[in-house]
Amino acid sequence: MRYMAWVSWISFIGIGVLLVLALTLSWQYFTGDSFVKSLYWSVQTFTTVGYGTVFDNWGRKEFILCIISMLTSTIYWGCVVAVIGTGVVERLRNR
Repeated sequence: MRYMAWVSWISFIGIGVLLVLALTLSWQYFTGDSFVKSLYWSVQTFTTVGYGTVFDNWGRKEFILCIISMLTSTIYWGCVVAVIGTGVVERLRNR
């Protein structure tokens, strides 16, 4: 059982890193910003809703990418919370 828990967490971390990397490269492609600035934007947008500090004058592409980023991060963090909740419930049942 513990092995599956580690596999689950490692896969969540891997998926999160891949999503942030994909958002970073997409932002860099659409805006022409540096990799560091794009990485800052993607981490900030993926973990919070702080998309306005980097780029305050948007075009249509940036707006759509922000929406995609927020929807993706909502689904990702929802899955993380669901796995945590399932683990808590299983431990309480095994008491």
